Amino acid sequence: METVSFICTVFNHSPELVQRMINSVNKAMLYRLEFNYDFLIINNGEQDYTSLKTIDGDTRGLLTIVDTGSNLGYCGGNNIGISKSNAEFIFIINPDIIITNSLCIDWMVGSSKLNHSVSGWMIGTNEWYTYASTFPTASKYEPDLLPFYPTEPTLEKTGRWKAFRYIDGSFMCFPRALAIDIDGFDEDIFPGYFGENVFCFKAFLAGYKIDNVPCKDFYEHKHGKRTSEYESQIHTWSKLGRQLFYEKYALRNWDKFIEYLN
Repeated sequence: METVSFICTVFNHSPELVQRMINSVNKAMLYRLEFNYDFLIINNGEQDYTSLKTIDGDTRGLLTIVDTGSNLGYCGGNNIGISKSNAEFIFIINPDIIITNSLCIDWMVGSSKLNHSVSGWMIGTNEWYTYASTFPTASKYEPDLLPFYPTEPTLEKTGRWKAFRYIDGSFMCFPRALAIDIDGFDEDIFPGYFGENVFCFKAFLAGYKIDNVPCKDFYEHKHGKRTSEYESQIHTWSKLGRQLFYEKYALRNWDKFIEYLN
């Protein structure tokens, strides 16, 4: 029997939203008796989640709520969950995810087990693939190793950008041993936008695979409407996370980074 922990990091999300996610996983797991699973709700905020319920049973669907006492962000919360899990496989799942077909769980665990990989639905974005010439030539991480490529495309030459595909961090699966090996998520990426990209690249550098699993239509990401101000804040967080990634990881491993993109 495979053991799986669903880790959900929350920050003042409504208990009703988190309960909806839990209910959808429990419903899906009715058809997946080969899994022994639990929930780890990592509470980064001040919301009370003691009202959350899960199915009755000896071990399947057990629920643990961990109050961190401060906002550790997406990456820090995930790391707490990984450290407290005893499962073989980790599912990172957002509170606004709804599982609509249990096959996505089966396929993602199967892929992670077969290929010892990070697995999930890959999404593409032209925004992610930028070049070193668009960033300052100074870095607090490796100031002497930051290259400058004056002939490379810049933000003004978007036609030459190439899309990068990465696992959607709202719903991703990997062996717990993989996360331990690469020292988990990078908590410098705060509050967490771009954190899944960094995690995938760290796994790649350590020799692991990033596997595309056709599960997009088997779950829904219903985050609801966002205000323009919040969308702008997300863009800023993502931009900062992306720049930190380039300075701390990609520019130090430029050849491997190009290999990863292609």
